[in-house]
This record gives sequence, structure tokens and C-alpha cells, in this order.
Amino acid sequence: MAGKNISFLKPKTPSFIAKFKEKVGYQESDTVETKFEESDSSKLDNTEHEDEKPTVVLGSNVSEAEADDFITRLKAEEDASLEEEKRKDAERKDSAEDDGKIVFKKPTKRKSSDSEKDLKSKADDKRNQNLPVL
Repeated sequence: MAGKNISFLKPKTPSFIAKFKEKVGYQESDTVETKFEESDSSKLDNTEHEDEKPTVVLGSNVSEAEADDFITRLKAEEDASLEEEKRKDAERKDSAEDDGKIVFKKPTKRKSSDSEKDLKSKADDKRNQNLPVL
């Protein structure tokens, strides 16, 4: 129990090493404390930079204005579909969480095809043929 409160104190770096690191532009790597800090939202911008945008190749009879109009319309449609999906997911969660009850739906009846009926009738015929007559 004597080693319960052990800690490490990092010694001060010598001046010649500090000068060398400054001259070279060395930056210390992350420590345990800095890894667990919350990151700034300014570092993680969700904005698109010009070099990250997709490359658009225009056809011979398409102008830049038409291409820009198409891209903006496409983005608007994608945003609308994402919002609709989020709304539907929220509705599903709300309906599932009502009063904490589990709701069972009535199963839909399957439509049996003619081939299934034929297979059943053939199987019945084979059974009847194999039965001994008394």
C-alpha cells in the first residue's frame, strides 16, 4: 500500500536541447492529458474547402451556369431526402417508445402459388398409393 500515490515529475529540458528544438521547429507529441481534452469545434469544421469538392467535367453542349444550377438543385434534393429520413426515424422512435409498450403487428398472409398446391397434391397422391388397402 506504500506505492499508492506514485507520480512522475518530468524534468526540465536542458537549455541547449530547447534551443535546438526551437531552431528545428520540433513540436512535442501529444501527452495523456492532451489526448483526453475535448477538441475545439473550430479544428473540425464541416465546411467544404475548394480542393475537397468533386471535379465536374462539362459536356460539349453544357454551360457552367447549367452545371452549377444542376448541382445546387441536386444538393437541395439530397438535403430534403436526408431531412425526410430523419423525420421518419424520429416518428418510428416516438411510436416505439409510446408508454413503453411493445406493439405486435398482425402478420400478412402469404399468397400460395399454384405450384405449391400442385406439390402438395402430388405428395398426397404418393402417400395414398403407398398405403395398403385393407
